[in-house]
Amino acid sequence: MGEEAAFEDKLLGEEVERQMTRTPPGEKNSRRTFDEKAYLSSKLLKAGEDPYRQHAFNQLESDRLSSDRPIRDTRHYRCTSVHYDTDLPATSLIITFHNEARSTLLRTVKRIICELMGDGQISRGEKVIGNAHVMSCHARGVLNRTPPNLIQEIILVDDFSSDPEDCQLLTKIPKVKCLRNMRREGLIRSRVRGAEVATADILTFLDSHCEVNSEWLQPMLQRVKEDYTRVVSPIIDVISLDNFAYLAASADLRGGFDWSLHFKWEQIPIEQKMSRTDPTQSIRTPVIAGGIFVIDKSWFNHLGKYDTQMDIWGGENFELSFRVWMCGGSLEIVPCSRVGHVFRKRHPYDFPEGNALTYIKNTKRTAEVWMDEYKQYYYEARPSAIGKSFGSVADRVEQRRKLNCKSFQWYLENVYPELKIPEKELIPGIIKQGGNCLESQAQDTTGNILAVMGNCKGTVNNPPVTQEWVFSDPLIRQQDKCLSINSFSTGSQITLEACNQKDGRQKWKMKGSFIQHFVSGLCLENKTGRVVTNPCQAGVPGQQWELLQAT
Repeated sequence: MGEEAAFEDKLLGEEVERQMTRTPPGEKNSRRTFDEKAYLSSKLLKAGEDPYRQHAFNQLESDRLSSDRPIRDTRHYRCTSVHYDTDLPATSLIITFHNEARSTLLRTVKRIICELMGDGQISRGEKVIGNAHVMSCHARGVLNRTPPNLIQEIILVDDFSSDPEDCQLLTKIPKVKCLRNMRREGLIRSRVRGAEVATADILTFLDSHCEVNSEWLQPMLQRVKEDYTRVVSPIIDVISLDNFAYLAASADLRGGFDWSLHFKWEQIPIEQKMSRTDPTQSIRTPVIAGGIFVIDKSWFNHLGKYDTQMDIWGGENFELSFRVWMCGGSLEIVPCSRVGHVFRKRHPYDFPEGNALTYIKNTKRTAEVWMDEYKQYYYEARPSAIGKSFGSVADRVEQRRKLNCKSFQWYLENVYPELKIPEKELIPGIIKQGGNCLESQAQDTTGNILAVMGNCKGTVNNPPVTQEWVFSDPLIRQQDKCLSINSFSTGSQITLEACNQKDGRQKWKMKGSFIQHFVSGLCLENKTGRVVTNPCQAGVPGQQWELLQAT
C-alpha cells in the first residue's frame, strides 16, 4: 500500500473512532439519558400530512404505537423446549438506514434492548429523571429475553440522512453506536462499513423497520457456532404497512427466484417437507431475502464481503447467496427465530440512476460473475439489461477464481434443481449436406442406434421420422433419443441414446456451419456416410452442415 493510501486509511480510521465515541448533541456532563419523548415528538406528522408520503408506510400508526409494544410469540410451540449452548458467541448488530421514521427505527433498536435488559432494569412504564423521560421496557417486553452478553454492540450506519440526530441521539441507549456516511452510499457499502468496524466475531445484519421476537437470536447463533460457513436467516414475519399489525409468516417457505433475478417466497419442495419430522429443524434455502441474516465475520471477509460496486439496494442478496453456496458454505432459515419486518410496496427514497436502472446494474453484475453460460436466460427474461453498463467485474471474477468456487450448473443441480431451464418453442427440421441428410439407423449388432448419412427423403416440412431432428440447445433430439458421442477422443462414433440434460456426451452447439461438441470441442463430420467427431477444420466439406427448420 502506498503512503498516500495508507494516510487516507489512517484518516478514515480516526474519523470512525471519532464517530463511534462522539458525545451526542445536547448531552451534558457524563450522564447519558435517552429522552424518548423528545426524540419522537420532534418528528411527528403535521395535521393533514399524508402519513404514507415520506416512508411508504403509515407513519401515523407507527407513531401511535408504544416503542416496546407486546407482540405475539409466533414460533412453533416446540421451539420453547429447545436448549442452546450457554457459551454462544456475542454478535455485532449492524442496522443501516436512510431517513427512517424515528418511531420505527427506535422500535427496532428498543425491541432488541428490551430483549436484553435484566429484571433489575425493568420498570412499569417511563422513568423520569429530572425532566427527561428515560427509555424503559415494560416487563412483558422482556419475557424470554436474549441474554445481554450475546449483543456486543448495535452499530447504526446512518446513510447520509437529512437529520444526523436521528442516529446520534440513539447512542444514549446502552450498546448503541453510530456511524454517519458523509454522502449517500446505499445499503451495500453501508453494511460493509459497519462490518469493518464491528468488534464481535459474528455479524448480524438487520433492517431498520423490524421487531425481533422472543429468543430470536440464540437459534441463529447456535447454527453458526456449529458451522461457521452457515449463513442463517430467521422466518420473517409481516408487519402491516397500514396498521402495523404483527402477522405470523408461514414456516413452510424458503427463498427462490426466477430467471430475471426477481426474489420470491416459495413453498418448500414436497420431498424436503416430508423429510422434516422436526418443525424446529433448519430449512435449506437457495437464496435469502437479504435484509436479516447472521454470518461469521471471518467467513464474510473470506468470501469477499459484498460487491461494493453495486449501488443503493437490490440484487446483493442473489450475489451473496450464489457466492455462499458455490464457494463452500450454505444458507438456511431457522424456524425458531422470528423477526417482524415492514414490507413496503415502493421505495421511499431516490436512486441516483432510477430504481429500474440500479436494479439492472446490480443483477447484471451478479449474472456476469456467477451465472456462467446460464446468464443467457437472465438476459432473455430481462432484455432491458442488454447493453446497459455495469462497470468492471474483473476483481469479483478474480475473487471467485481464488476461492475455487463451483459452477452455476453445480448450483442448479445441487441447490436449486427446481429452477427449470426455460423451454423454447422447438421447431423440427433436417440436418443436411448437399442431397444427403443426417438420419438414425436401425440398431447395430451391439444394440446401438447409429447416426449416419442417407439420401434426403420427403420435404423439410414432412421428412421421414428417421431424418427429423430438433435442436434443443444443447441437445440434438430425435423423439426421446439424443445424439451422443461414444468417447471424447477423435474419431468417436455417434449414436442415439436416451436424452439426459446432464450427460456431457450429449451436449452440442452450433458454431457457424459447424456442429461442435460442447465438451470435447470436436466437430461433427461426415466420413463417407459414417458420422464421427474430428478436430474442427474450416476447409473440410464433411464438417459443413445446413440446418433447415420446418415452416
